[in-house]
Amino acid sequence: MDPVEEEEKLPELYSKSSIMIITLITLTAFGAILYSINLYRVNQRRFIFPTMLGAVLYQILGARFSGGLSLRNEIWSNMVLNFVGGMLILGLWDMQIGRNTRYRPRNTLSVFLIILILLLIQVGLTYIGVTSLPE
Repeated sequence: MDPVEEEEKLPELYSKSSIMIITLITLTAFGAILYSINLYRVNQRRFIFPTMLGAVLYQILGARFSGGLSLRNEIWSNMVLNFVGGMLILGLWDMQIGRNTRYRPRNTLSVFLIILILLLIQVGLTYIGVTSLPE
């Protein structure tokens, strides 16, 4: 088998660095979504639900914990929380997918564009004065 054919048979996954960057700039749960897509692509579907449940619980408990801290800058506490969450996801990768698993990196441009659009919507809504949902 030639190397090109062998390369094409490798699964196309979001890289560890992409997952970590997305986790740092958004939420641990978003990084877990990308990781769960990887689990689906390598046929490890049984780990998807526990991974997502763990990420959501981690996010909720982390927010409660960091909310109780009196830090000057909330962004730093969120970044630390997301960094630890990202490291946990990368640890799961090593256990569930395998540290030395070969794969083709998946393009993350669309993910970044979606995040940018959501951020622009949030900024736009804040700019026009919509800061809470209607009751």
